[in-house]
Amino acid sequence: MAASLVVMVARESAEWQDGSTVADDAAMLRDRLLTLGEDDVRAFAAVLTASRASDDGARAEALTRAAEVPLEIAERAADVVELATRAADEGKRPLRADAEAAAILAAAATRAATVLVRVNVSAMSHNGDPTVNARLEAGAATAEDRVAAAGR
Repeated sequence: MAASLVVMVARESAEWQDGSTVADDAAMLRDRLLTLGEDDVRAFAAVLTASRASDDGARAEALTRAAEVPLEIAERAADVVELATRAADEGKRPLRADAEAAAILAAAATRAATVLVRVNVSAMSHNGDPTVNARLEAGAATAEDRVAAAGR
């Protein structure tokens, strides 16, 4: 939704020199995030299946995937925050509130996704790869830092 709002603001801001590029970037992010939402459902289903089977190896692998997907969601949502912030600053004045709303939505999506990353990392901490866990944690922190840097 946030990326779609950015697309709308950017496309309707004819005087904004970079508007068409921002619109294209936001459209690509929207499409990727929709795919990631579906991937997240499948990743969580795999965790449930592995947990029911009491297969620790499969569960650890599924939890890793269940953390990787929301990590990418967080990263892409942080991208949307950055684009929305630009649109709020540079887009057509009557549409800037829509861009601000997009930034708020994307920031919330980033935060929600990082919570999921950390929950899954925590669930696999006893049998997960510490290097993978550290990479996932660092990625979540970086996404949150990007949102904070954008002032959201």
